[in-house]
Amino acid sequence: MATATSMLSNITREMIQPYIDYVTLETSQFCGELMKTSGGVWRDPQTGRDWKVIRNFALGVGGAVEMAPIAGPDIADVGSAVGYNVLQKVQTWPGLGEATQPAYLQRELTLKKLLVTMYIPLTVIKLAQMRACIGDQFGMTIKATARNVAYHRCNNFLGSTTNTLGTFTSGTSESISSTGLQVTLNAGSSIRRFTNGQRVDIFLNTGPGYVRKNSYPIFVGNVDAFGTSASPVTSGGGTLKLYHVGAATTALANATDYDIVPRNSGREFGSSTHATMKTSCLDDYLKDSGTVQGVDVDNVTEIKSMVRTLSGAPLSGGKLLEYVSHYLHARGGLDGIDSLWAQAGVWAAYFNSLNSEFTIERNGALVEVKDGVRQGASFSLGGYSLPFRTDSWLPEKTVYGLKTRGNWTLIVPPKYPGSKSHPAFDGAIEFVWPMMNDGNGIFGGYRKVGGADAGAFTDILEAPGEHFFEITPEKIPGLKLTEVGHLYG
Repeated sequence: MATATSMLSNITREMIQPYIDYVTLETSQFCGELMKTSGGVWRDPQTGRDWKVIRNFALGVGGAVEMAPIAGPDIADVGSAVGYNVLQKVQTWPGLGEATQPAYLQRELTLKKLLVTMYIPLTVIKLAQMRACIGDQFGMTIKATARNVAYHRCNNFLGSTTNTLGTFTSGTSESISSTGLQVTLNAGSSIRRFTNGQRVDIFLNTGPGYVRKNSYPIFVGNVDAFGTSASPVTSGGGTLKLYHVGAATTALANATDYDIVPRNSGREFGSSTHATMKTSCLDDYLKDSGTVQGVDVDNVTEIKSMVRTLSGAPLSGGKLLEYVSHYLHARGGLDGIDSLWAQAGVWAAYFNSLNSEFTIERNGALVEVKDGVRQGASFSLGGYSLPFRTDSWLPEKTVYGLKTRGNWTLIVPPKYPGSKSHPAFDGAIEFVWPMMNDGNGIFGGYRKVGGADAGAFTDILEAPGEHFFEITPEKIPGLKLTEVGHLYG
């Protein structure tokens, strides 16, 4: 029997909203704010061979400064009968051997290279011109690629020093194929670092060499941060699936720990796994021992950070007061920190440790238990106000006290003559097709690779691009608290 709806289907028109909503998570708040308030983009014309940039900084003070008697030199009173006096013990300035000159620190940065490409079928462009088209897939591809670049940058800069996005433990007789392998991230991993469509590599979790297991790229899909009520995610981890395209497979050993790493960027420095392709990360700069950009922090203490561990205990108000006051006492003023950063679970444990069922007045109603934490909550001490900032891209169980305003620079070399960029990529990606083909747009014809008709044009447009960059601070010291207790439900 026909229904009223089915009878009307032939004489009604189906209306679909004429746009596409981009359903994805935002990228790092820290990276976004850092770039907005940073020293900006420094397009260095002095980039040298091997893509190295050398920055010089003065250390210490110069000259000689000391107190002196205000009354001037001593005078020997010979007597009024003689009619003269004798100057004695005249003032002298500090000698040549007592004056200092500033020392100079030379930091050498090697730029890293990011390859970017986009492909658009000609059919999609044709369809986009039709009135029946419900959205601009052409523009959406550009926007999605820009988001991919942002993920890559954030994962590099806010990742671990080993360049690991997360770890998982394999089961029995498992392999990665086109059907997908679901894995559960181990403790210490952050599901926030993953997004559908991301390309990764799989490495053994143990050295030496940290062997890469896959030859072909592995794609991330089905990213799930919450689980179910029967099997909830409670530690900030989550599940995801790892896919190969086509017939490629990667076999995994039984009950073995594996690291997930950004595609073709390597597992750690010092191994033969493309590790030198990784940019510097936040933890590369905040150290109390070892080297920072090749400089020993025990010899150049101006770049040494204050690093403390809480051994799993939540951060209490007293401990935070202790550490912040210590840091501000030692590094106040221009070298001082201006904000405190951590994952949400760290701040949740901090406010929970206050154990209060009423409004706590701390420099103006910091905590309101009924309504959670006030927007704009901050920690104030001695005229300094340090806002609590949250970013799930930051390493787990870690609090960072950082100088963010006007301190960080994205260093890039001069552009290729004739190359172009696109506003979606903040002008940093250089698309090289206009330079190679004397064209106006960033897209050009894609030629087939391999086969009898290799080199022939196809019905696909391609936009190849490059990005040479490194992120570096001017003032290196900071505060870092590790193994801080966190709270997730």
